[in-house]
Amino acid sequence: MLALNFLKVILIIFAGLFIITLMGNQHSNFVAFLDVTTVKNMLLQSWQLFTHLLIPILTIYIICSIPSGLICQKIFGTVDPRSIGSGNIGATNMLRTGNRMAAVFTLLGDFFKGYVCCHLFHLTFNGITGSIFNQQISIITPLSDIFTTLFLLLPVVAHVFPVWLNFKGGKGIATAFGVLLAFDPYIGMLSALTWIIVFLLSKISSLSGLIFCVLTPVISYFIVGANFSYWTIGLSLIILYTHRSNILNLINGDENSFKRA
Repeated sequence: MLALNFLKVILIIFAGLFIITLMGNQHSNFVAFLDVTTVKNMLLQSWQLFTHLLIPILTIYIICSIPSGLICQKIFGTVDPRSIGSGNIGATNMLRTGNRMAAVFTLLGDFFKGYVCCHLFHLTFNGITGSIFNQQISIITPLSDIFTTLFLLLPVVAHVFPVWLNFKGGKGIATAFGVLLAFDPYIGMLSALTWIIVFLLSKISSLSGLIFCVLTPVISYFIVGANFSYWTIGLSLIILYTHRSNILNLINGDENSFKRA
C-alpha cells in the first residue's frame, strides 16, 4: 500500500509538471495536441523538469508528511487522537488527550516542518533554476512564480495528504504558520496573532483557523504587495478545504469548544 501511495505521488508530480509545461509553452492550445512534434517537445520539457525537481519535491513532501501527532502519541503514551474530539492529529486535538506536553511537541513538530522546508526551498531553488537554465528549458522564466507557489504550498499539502496515512492527515494550521514565518516574519507573526486573539475570545480552534486563513492574504497584501501574495490565497483555500466539516458544525452550533473541555 505504501509503495502504491508513493507511485501515486510521483505520477501526480509528473502530471503537475506537464501542466506547468503546457502553461509555459507558447503553443499550448488544442491545436498543439494535433502536432506530434509539439507534444513530444512538451513531454521532453516535462521530463527534464521532472528529473530536476523530483528529489527536492519528494524531500519536502516526505518530511512534511511525517505525522507529528501520532509520533507524540507513541512517545507520551496518549490515546490515539483520531479516536477523540475532532479526530484530527493536530496539536489542538492532542490537547484533548489531557497531555499538554504531547500537544506542545505536536505543535512544534508541525510548525518546524513548514518552517524548515520553506528555508530548504530558498536554499535549493536558485541552484535548481540555474541547472534548468543550463539545460535551456525556457518555460522556467515566465513561470518562476508558479514554482515558488508550488514549493511554498507543498509543506501544507504534504501535511494534509501524508503518504504514510493513506493521504488522511491534519488540517495544516501549524505547518502553515511555519511556512508563513519563514516566508516573511511579519506576516507569520500577525497571522499567528490573529489566530490567538480569536481563540482567546471564542475558545474554538477551528473558528480561529478559518478567520486566520481569510485574513492572511489581506495581511500579506499590505506587507509584501499583490505580486507576492497570490500563493497565500492558495494556502487559504487549502485550509478552508480541511475545515469543511468544521464550517458545517459551526453553522449548526455543534463545533467542539474548549469551553466544554
